[in-house]
Formats: sequence, structure tokens, C-alpha cells
Amino acid sequence: MIMSKLRVELNNFDPNQYINEKTDKIKTFIQTHSFNGVILGLHSLSHCSLTALLCSRAIGGSNVYVLNILSSSARYQSKIHDINKISKIGKFKVINFEITKFYNFLLKNLPNISFNKNLYQKLNVKSDSKDLSERLKMIIVNHYSDQNNYALFGNLDKNDLLTNNYVNNGINTGEILVLHDLYKTQIRKLLLALNLGFLANPTQPDLNYTNTDLGLQAETIDCILLGIEKNMNNKAIASDLNIDINEIDSVQNIIKNKKYLFPYMI
Repeated sequence: MIMSKLRVELNNFDPNQYINEKTDKIKTFIQTHSFNGVILGLHSLSHCSLTALLCSRAIGGSNVYVLNILSSSARYQSKIHDINKISKIGKFKVINFEITKFYNFLLKNLPNISFNKNLYQKLNVKSDSKDLSERLKMIIVNHYSDQNNYALFGNLDKNDLLTNNYVNNGINTGEILVLHDLYKTQIRKLLLALNLGFLANPTQPDLNYTNTDLGLQAETIDCILLGIEKNMNNKAIASDLNIDINEIDSVQNIIKNKKYLFPYMI
């Protein structure tokens, strides 16, 4: 069986070299822009943990804060336990707090408004409640960022960015991206290098999922995106990965329709 060159290249990623280079870049960025520290909103546990650990290495954990904002009556005890455990490794600060009552009040009282006159039915705010929750959390983290002159870091990787796998202006986007140059396959290797192997296992939805729009697993999308990045034509990518060329076309279409741009990428 011929091994895919794209899969081999992704797996040849050197996490230790990445850690050293990214740590230097974060430190330089914070010093250049005179920030007092870094603040993150917890969404994806794996990605947020990585970003927080890299920042802790760069500027010291006492200058890094992770806000875990809960907008549901569910306490997510396992997530709270995990991020508190990881914070002890990086010596960064974690603040867990809940906005359930405020969020439910807001959701209940927001009017259903449609700006499209051709729609016969008004939009239902509750149908987009998850997106609203993520944006509300982003506003809160942004408030503390401005109040304390802390850089607001996001947690998106290259796969998320290129396939629009995020909520615009949501808590996961932040204002400054660190992991934007890594695919999910590489994120997994980085987790292992930083002794966070329990976040890299196959049960983690942040790294192991099937894109519902594309019907493809995250690892396959990584390989397709890498092929596109290397300017390979669709036929060559399909041949290398032994998949249908229409699947590459689908990924290409999502990339072409990408709308959201981030101002800073370290």
C-alpha cells in the first residue's frame, strides 16, 4: 500500500521546534504592544489549554488568565476539573463563573427580527441561541481585556479558519490568533509534547469529528487543506489521499466563500 505523501508530511511536524518558535513570537508580540498579559475565553478545552500553556512559557503563568464562562444550568464539572488541572501545569489563572440567569433573561426578551422582507416568517432568536451565547461570552472577555490592558487571544486552528468552523465574533475567535498555523493533526502532536495526551485521544470532539457540511473527518480535511496550500491540483490531492475528487471541490468552495478575517496572527 502506497502511503499518502500529505499524511506523511502532516505527521512529520516537530512540536518541540514549534513550541520554542511560538513562545518567542508571543513574548515579542506582548512586549512590542505593551500588553500587561493575556486573557482567553474557554471554549475548546484542547486549543485553549495549548494557547494558555504557550503564553505561560512566554510571559509567565501569573500574567495569563482563562475565563470559563458558563451559560447553562449544567455545571460542566469535568471541563472545570480539567482546565483547573492544566492550569497547575502552566501556573496560569482560571476563573470559572456562570451567567445562566442573565443569558436566559436576554434570550427570553430579545425580539425576533428579520431584515429580509422576502421571509414570510420572522427569525427565531432561540434557534441561534448557541451562536448568541458564544458572542455574549466574547463581549464579556473583551470587557476584561480592555479593562486590564490584556491581549485577547483566540483558539482557532488552520482547519477551523479555512472551513469556517467557528462562530463569527464568538469566544473562540478572540482578537489575536496563535494556533492559526496548525492543522488538527498537528494540534494532537502538540498536546502530546506538552503532556496533555488525555486531550488528544479519539473521544475529543475538538480534534476528532466529522464535518457535517462536508461529510469528511477532520484528519482528511487537514490533508486536503495541506494539498491546496502546496498548490496541488484537485486530481493530484484526490489521488494521493485515495478519495473522490468531488470532496476536494467541496472544501475548495468553502475556502472561496470564507468571509471573516482576523487582524492579528502571531
